[in-house]
Amino acid sequence: MSLLHTVLTSHLATMRAPVGGPWPDGAVLTPDDVLVDGVSLAATAQVAATPVVLLGRRAVPAAGHHTTSTLLRSVLVVRVDATVPRLRGLPRQVWVDADLSGCSPILSEVRLVGRASQARRVRFVVRPEHADAHHDLARLPEDVHERDVLVIPCLGAISPADIAL
Repeated sequence: MSLLHTVLTSHLATMRAPVGGPWPDGAVLTPDDVLVDGVSLAATAQVAATPVVLLGRRAVPAAGHHTTSTLLRSVLVVRVDATVPRLRGLPRQVWVDADLSGCSPILSEVRLVGRASQARRVRFVVRPEHADAHHDLARLPEDVHERDVLVIPCLGAISPADIAL
């Protein structure tokens, strides 16, 4: 086994490794998809009308104890309706088909799914926006365009009615 083989193997393993943080247990991030309990969110967007809400749980250790508590997590699958270029020093904008004011999105974790982009990652305001969106911008490939699919993890449980436009 060569050094190059070892490096490439470990790199590929980390690209498909289960993730923590804002994602539900069982989430796996790949270069062009997010899998939740083995379900491809890119494929979900092909067969279901967006926005789609998936609910999951995130086990976290309880402070100072050997037990864990469970937090609810939601994952939104949304479609890009439009993009707006950077204007007068303001960040680029990406408009999606969900009202983010009805949830608590973790915009620092937004992912493009359905295609792998090699474009440079730049800051975007995701609209319609959550009240704190100006403090938390999404970093997305610069070539994001209409009809692309984004996946957004959210705190807590939400329903489709919470994010309906």
